Amino acid sequence: MEIREVRENKKKYLHLLLLADEQEDMVDRYLERGTMYILLDDGSVKSECVVTDEGNGILELKNMATEPAFQGKGYGRKLIQFISEQYRGQYSLLQVGTGDSPLTVPFYEKCGFHWSHRIKNFFTDHYDHPIYEAGIQLIDMIYLQKKLSDGGDAVLYIHGKGGSYLEAEQYKKNCPGFDVIGIDYEVDVPWTVEDKIRQAYDEADKKYQRIVIIASSIGAYFAMHTLQKKHIEKALFISPIVDMEKLILDMMSWAGVSEDELVGKGEIPTDFGETLSWEYLCFVREHPICWGIPTEILYGERDNLTSRETIEQFVNCHNARLTVMEEGEHWFHTKRQLEFLDCWMKNIMLKEKLDLKNALKIRTADRNDYVRVRDFYDSLIDAMEDAEYKPGWEKDVYPSQEFLIHSIENNHLYIGEINESIAACMAVNHEYNDGYQKISWSVKAKDSELFVIHALGVHPEYSGEGIAKQMIRKVIKTAHEQKIKAIRLDVLAGNIPAERVYTQMGFAYRGTAAMFYEDTGWTDYRLFEYIVPAGFA
Repeated sequence: MEIREVRENKKKYLHLLLLADEQEDMVDRYLERGTMYILLDDGSVKSECVVTDEGNGILELKNMATEPAFQGKGYGRKLIQFISEQYRGQYSLLQVGTGDSPLTVPFYEKCGFHWSHRIKNFFTDHYDHPIYEAGIQLIDMIYLQKKLSDGGDAVLYIHGKGGSYLEAEQYKKNCPGFDVIGIDYEVDVPWTVEDKIRQAYDEADKKYQRIVIIASSIGAYFAMHTLQKKHIEKALFISPIVDMEKLILDMMSWAGVSEDELVGKGEIPTDFGETLSWEYLCFVREHPICWGIPTEILYGERDNLTSRETIEQFVNCHNARLTVMEEGEHWFHTKRQLEFLDCWMKNIMLKEKLDLKNALKIRTADRNDYVRVRDFYDSLIDAMEDAEYKPGWEKDVYPSQEFLIHSIENNHLYIGEINESIAACMAVNHEYNDGYQKISWSVKAKDSELFVIHALGVHPEYSGEGIAKQMIRKVIKTAHEQKIKAIRLDVLAGNIPAERVYTQMGFAYRGTAAMFYEDTGWTDYRLFEYIVPAGFA
């Protein structure tokens, strides 16, 4: 097998180019300015592709096609692998525009691409005839992207008050295999520091495949406030401020300041060096923390800012694990404390590096996945037969074979894989039970502006690993990309673990309705809603 660049007479391969882009004048728009490659096997051309420089570090795959007799043999995937390696380090992103087809979108997702954006009516506006694929007329252009940077994995460090971004240097020894980057910012009110932190994250996200957060003290609060909707593999918090409202109220108590007094004066300096602010307290109350990132917390038993009770409440309500140093303080600074901190961090980061190799990969299922998906649900139902909390599903009834096939054919079914084994599945569409109409929802939206999650299941073999939350984050991210206003779902009454996961991810309970499903008959379901924030990215 050989891949060659074509520099002259590119239209020699016009028959292949037109397989991917069937209007010649559209091909002419990019062919000459683009770089063309052909893949040869057994002495003959099997596939071609054309890439173009779109500026701002973006390389676009404009055209890719394989001879019909040789499709499905992996030639297209080989070309994408070649392009990814050839241009790695030269560009930040490889993007491709394609029709909303059940053939092409899943293919690119399997090659590591992720949904980016949609251009409405592209095919009807730019082509002189209707274009069909797999029996579906192509209307909109769907853009997908994958990172080309070889930056690997990064740690973003967010320091606390009195700290510095230079502290990141001392943590490099604890994070082998990670680039450790300190965020240079001045500790202030959250609405002034969030831009700096968000900008640092966005820059790292363009360069690195995976990001871990390390944050200290108030830096942890800033991280949770600013990055709670970002894709982060894990967070390590050192003496974190996890309940800012309680801390402010505690400081008011220490200073002998009432809430009415603070309202009247706006700001009140204290003897212990902090200035109490009514604006700050209102901001904290108006911006509650919804933190679903897997988190490790190091806490000193002698912490004078956050009580053990407050830390444990946070741990119990979020996806967090607590380590306590009996002789630790809020500021870890003695030799013994720093040695404890280094050991704690190094053990976590070494394990994290190993875990990242076995990370959950979420993609839409295709027809070849049907048997595996069906077997996944059957195995899950068997494994949960004697569980205290079960979804109430029944083999071949719900999820039914028809439901699974329909969901796969419409790109509505997602699978989460770990080392090619299915760990989780779910369907996401715009369809809902009639009982949803009995609920007073917070968001008024057309069906096309809603996502409804169905049959989200995690196999018990993978329980406790935060997989359900990763699947939900995928839905939230996709919802924002497609300008969805709200995400809704129902939970069988009494399924407390499922409710806990959804509420931790920001879903709010909206009401209970009696609904009929084939597997449960008429029974009560509790309904939940997530409002998609306009600024989520």
